[in-house]
Amino acid sequence: MKFSKEAIDKFWGRVNKNGPLLNKDLGRCWTFTDASGNECKSYAQFWCDGRVWRSNRISWAIENGNVPEGLCVMHKCDNSACVRPSHLEVGSWSQNAKDLTRMKIRGAFGKLNEDQVRRVRKWTPESGFLSSLAKEFGVTLASLIRIRSGDTYKWVED
Repeated sequence: MKFSKEAIDKFWGRVNKNGPLLNKDLGRCWTFTDASGNECKSYAQFWCDGRVWRSNRISWAIENGNVPEGLCVMHKCDNSACVRPSHLEVGSWSQNAKDLTRMKIRGAFGKLNEDQVRRVRKWTPESGFLSSLAKEFGVTLASLIRIRSGDTYKWVED
């Protein structure tokens, strides 16, 4: 994939480089934004040079060249909206399926780190609205309710 300079500039212009910090070792995610400037919550698509591309594939290709035949672009950070090149790696479709299964088991597709999970568990009505915390973390209220009820993130110790 070879993209025009105009397409590359337009792509990076839609990236928020101050996204969530889901893994201290990796640093902040860079999240793709839609045409209105809202952060995408999952795999974003971008019209570029005559066709639609997944944003993570464009990011990988801009930084590393073509994705090798038969491989896919995976997220080290478990954030499907992330396009930060250092958070991306190529792998087989089989590896990607195993990774997706692992993320589902973790809950909320791995969006929350352990400190955030502990904060959700310690939440009380006096702390404010749980929905505000969900918005801050970029997850649904239902995800936080499942954490509080013990359905997800069972591996995180208080």
